[in-house]
Amino acid sequence: MNIAFRVELERIFAGVTRCVLPNHPFPIGDFITLIPEAPELAKSLAERAVKGHPCYEEMEKLGLSVVVFPILLSRVLKLTFAPDIQVFVCDSEWKEELEKSLERIRRDEEIVLRSGDERRWAKIVRSEGRILGYPKCCVEGFVGGKLRNDPPETRLIRRCIEEGVLERIYELLKNPSEPDEDLFVFFTSNFYPCDLGCERALRIGLTVRESLNGRMKKAYDLKVVLNSANLLMSAYGTYRFLRVRGAKTEFGRVVEDFFENKDVEFLNAIFESYSSDPLGFEERFISAHLD
Repeated sequence: MNIAFRVELERIFAGVTRCVLPNHPFPIGDFITLIPEAPELAKSLAERAVKGHPCYEEMEKLGLSVVVFPILLSRVLKLTFAPDIQVFVCDSEWKEELEKSLERIRRDEEIVLRSGDERRWAKIVRSEGRILGYPKCCVEGFVGGKLRNDPPETRLIRRCIEEGVLERIYELLKNPSEPDEDLFVFFTSNFYPCDLGCERALRIGLTVRESLNGRMKKAYDLKVVLNSANLLMSAYGTYRFLRVRGAKTEFGRVVEDFFENKDVEFLNAIFESYSSDPLGFEERFISAHLD
């Protein structure tokens, strides 16, 4: 099993959540275009592809279930039509409850599509946050920022630059080693803590680490480096855009200043590799530094 995928499942075994939404190895991308017109067909084909994958049987032996869920709305860009297929992995005993929760989310999506109700969109994001066991303060910080048109990603990147955290992440990506304890606030990928010092998020990351030993503990350390590097890649994507358009905001100038003396060739290679195949990049990175 892909080590980057496997280590995400450890949050379930550590008891900090009953469900995760990881980068996954299942070949379902071709079915996404079917979602607007035939969501149930897309779901059926995706489920068949998942069950035919070697990882599926391994997860069943671990007491886990996979739930495929087609969506129409982005969870990052407010009220944005963005069909996708989510793949949840959960404790098998919790599968029925998860499916009921997802059905409620499906109904909320339909309401949002008809009404454009921002508050209902926020309800969807909150529901998924609860499903995934994210700290309530982090979910509320994310939703509140989106509703105020104050992107939490931007605020977090700026804070990381100002406090030297992004510099440490950059160095860890170039020369991986055990991350400092505070970076375990990034306990999973595509997660934005409400604050760099969020005790609830940090507790989740450290609880998972303490439940592991040997190679899996080192793999999780490397995964935390990658989770935090997701923020670096987001900032670098902004920097690439600014190199073409120029910085017109204070945030843009902060980002430009940060990357001014960085190894652009290295960052370009990482950015392209991560953008094209996130799970493959994570697998190669962890495998290369695990021993």
